[in-house]
Amino acid sequence: MYEFIRSRYFQNLIEGFSSGVIIINSAGIVYVYNDSAATILGVPPDDALKHPWTDLAGTMENRGQLAALIDEIIHDSRSRGQMETRLHRNDGTTRYLTVSAARLTYFNQLFGISLEISDVTSIYRLHQSEKRLLLERSEGLKRFAMAVAHQIRNPLAVIGGLVARICRKKPTDCQSSEYHRTIRDCIGRLERVVDSTFHYTRISKGREEKVNLGPFLRGIQKELAAGLPENGPQIAWEVELEDIALAVDPTLMREAMEALLRNAVEACASGQGRISVRGARQENSYQITISDTGTGIGDSDLPYIFDPFFSTKPSHIGMGLCTVKRIMEEHDGKVSVENTPDQEVTVQLLLPLDRE
Repeated sequence: MYEFIRSRYFQNLIEGFSSGVIIINSAGIVYVYNDSAATILGVPPDDALKHPWTDLAGTMENRGQLAALIDEIIHDSRSRGQMETRLHRNDGTTRYLTVSAARLTYFNQLFGISLEISDVTSIYRLHQSEKRLLLERSEGLKRFAMAVAHQIRNPLAVIGGLVARICRKKPTDCQSSEYHRTIRDCIGRLERVVDSTFHYTRISKGREEKVNLGPFLRGIQKELAAGLPENGPQIAWEVELEDIALAVDPTLMREAMEALLRNAVEACASGQGRISVRGARQENSYQITISDTGTGIGDSDLPYIFDPFFSTKPSHIGMGLCTVKRIMEEHDGKVSVENTPDQEVTVQLLLPLDRE
């Protein structure tokens, strides 16, 4: 196999790759290094071949993560893996890279680890540019929403005060008047809309703390379960979470988790139901999955559930899920909702494991 790797055919083959190709032996010494790798890393072949791979990654962020990945592949804990990193080159430029590592065997014997390095700097910068545009648009909408809410709040206070004054002057007529009750109900709903809008526009991640997600979520679940009426829905809870500490704003994260678990409880309000909360590590993130066997979400409604003021419940304002989405974005996380084939609604939350 080593003879084949050193052959002209193989050398011509790897030079045809636009991504960098590096092959190291079990001792970490580089013995294959194509021109694309030299261009991406900014290290000429003479300074790479027969040198430890760590010499090439001296200014690479997450170098320890790559070392751990290579070590796992060498010791057969896994056969392949991928990671993203940032490289600060000697010429002063910064490159954003994806690195894929794979175990190379010949007749079940390890003869090397391949590293495929792709330069995704242009894609990263394009995404950053799009994020800036979205942020500017979002900030503009926030200012607009706050201004509208402020303009609505003032006349609402006047209307509410006048209605209350009428009620005090004519309590009997007021209590019996369907018109007055309707006005008060509408004022109350508008006030909730204004309050929700103000709250949404002011969501901003504060000071982060290391929060142990296991006890944190189990505590929220127990509080919600204890608050259910005795004659309410009979809910079977399944909570399987490992004790893992993540850096989050505990106030915002509690608000998001309470909203999601409360939605699950309300979905099961018609009778019996099951709500499960599970956690699992991904490569660079931690996934929290919340499922319920309640009434479900209509397929036609799914595209709109994160829109502000969208709700299929007449008494609800419809700001719950869009607030959860905003809180997750503040933590560089993601949230998604889907209907599963067994008629469960599943919410998936992804939070970064390393926020330092």
